[in-house]
Amino acid sequence: MIITIARECGCSGDEIGEAISEKYGIAFYNKEILIHSAQDRGIYNRYPDFFAENPENSLLRPVSMDDNVELARQTPKKALNEVIEVHDCVIIGRCANSAFSDRKDLLRVFLCGDKSQRIKKTADKYSISEEKATEIVEKTDERRKDFQTYYTGEDWGYAGNYDICLNESVLGTEKTIEVICHFVDDMIRND
Repeated sequence: MIITIARECGCSGDEIGEAISEKYGIAFYNKEILIHSAQDRGIYNRYPDFFAENPENSLLRPVSMDDNVELARQTPKKALNEVIEVHDCVIIGRCANSAFSDRKDLLRVFLCGDKSQRIKKTADKYSISEEKATEIVEKTDERRKDFQTYYTGEDWGYAGNYDICLNESVLGTEKTIEVICHFVDDMIRND
């Protein structure tokens, strides 16, 4: 079983993913863990922009998209398979919802939330001003959107690309975890 969690900045994606991985005793992969694993396996240098969640240079994107669109679309699946070895896990971001779309044991989650609450949560988490947190939230969301579009051609956050979309600002972190676990439990029962 693979549970993918895409998220807007400030929606507690790592915290939620870690709680789910602990509950089910499965591996957890976020940006830092994926980068470290890729470096340990000697593959990081083949996909540095992918693992760092950086979309390709926007000035080169039109040329890259025309000439290498198929190569870009294959990157998430290739890179993630080389790092996680496709065992049971929770993966935060990295186009995993698209990379593993052929698996029957996949649960694709998207977390969103009220922007002002996400800004406050980010400011509190990093002990920064709300002005600086606003900049981080906006830039991070834009980068994630560009990243998903570049590597998959899909719209980041579009409900049709996920199995469940949850407003973490409304539900709160604990209830969001409960809802996701309900879906996971259903998957396990129906397997």
